Amino acid sequence: MLFYAILCSLPVFSYFRQESHIREQNVVFSRFVPQEFLGFLQKEEITEIHLGDQIEREITILFADIRSFTSISERMTPEENFEFLNQFLGSIGPVVREYDGFIDKYIGDAIMALFPGRPDDAVHAAIRMQVKVGQMNFESAGPAQIRLGIGIHTGRTMLGIIGEEERYQGTVISDAVNLASRLESLTKRVGHSVILSEATVVRLRDKIGVRLLGSARVRGKEERTKVFTLD
Repeated sequence: MLFYAILCSLPVFSYFRQESHIREQNVVFSRFVPQEFLGFLQKEEITEIHLGDQIEREITILFADIRSFTSISERMTPEENFEFLNQFLGSIGPVVREYDGFIDKYIGDAIMALFPGRPDDAVHAAIRMQVKVGQMNFESAGPAQIRLGIGIHTGRTMLGIIGEEERYQGTVISDAVNLASRLESLTKRVGHSVILSEATVVRLRDKIGVRLLGSARVRGKEERTKVFTLD
């Protein structure tokens, strides 16, 4: 014990302990603010961010939402609700990362994921999410058989830090985000699980089968928007 106390008092040992603690803190912080978000803002550490930091770039936004979650949750206790949601998010979170995206927000039973590379990544992730949900339903012995609604759109966005001095939050603000959210909501009306915007479809490079559903007027937009689904 005396040797350990002496060792801990040495400057070099204290330095490495401090460095290890900082690395552990960064790992914890990255669970709240994705490292990819910091990368967009050209920051290496969360301590480097400032209120108002922002950058504009084209990105693909994916919204995914559990259909009729309210009726599902009513049949479960609060503890079962949390367990169910964490199981669901634990299944689709790795899918987003597998296709080079990251989850920007959890919105109750929904997620908003960002794909900074190819729009194809978001579409492949959507397909894989449907497979994962099917596996969850097959393995579930309870009544919680779930379906996903997914909306995908590509456009210019502003990524940055908003809030006030005591509370920061990373967020994405643009008309593109709003449209992706509206497309997800549109899945309830058209009866298709995945809806893509024309802006996403024209940027696809992989051989992904898509089909034009027609044009729709989404809430908040005066002009009609061409919408597609997966074949």
